Amino acid sequence: MASILTSISDLIASIFKVVGSIFSQALHAVEGVSSMVVHFFTGLLSMVQDVFVGLAKAVGGVGNFVIGMTPLELLCRKLTRIEPGNVVVLSIIAAGGYLFLQYQQGQGQGREPIAAKKRQ
Repeated sequence: MASILTSISDLIASIFKVVGSIFSQALHAVEGVSSMVVHFFTGLLSMVQDVFVGLAKAVGGVGNFVIGMTPLELLCRKLTRIEPGNVVVLSIIAAGGYLFLQYQQGQGQGREPIAAKKRQ
């Protein structure tokens, strides 16, 4: 009779352990899903922040290339001494490209020579 009582008590204890394990696993699943959601949104915010930081660095790098100084140096000098830097070279390249496009548009339109216009 004692063995039957110990068997029943062991059965009841194991049922409670199974139920406790189910609740424990459910809580772990909820914790994992909530952690995933929180990490997703913090990662999304971190990505947006990194995009804007990279964009600011890129703009600063382009400004540094064109003007020849960083924006902080430009603010410290208070616009009193700006060196031409690469602005002159870039302007010459842009003007050359524009003149080349104008020349290309003029090709094949059958313009009369200047001497032919004077004879009329």
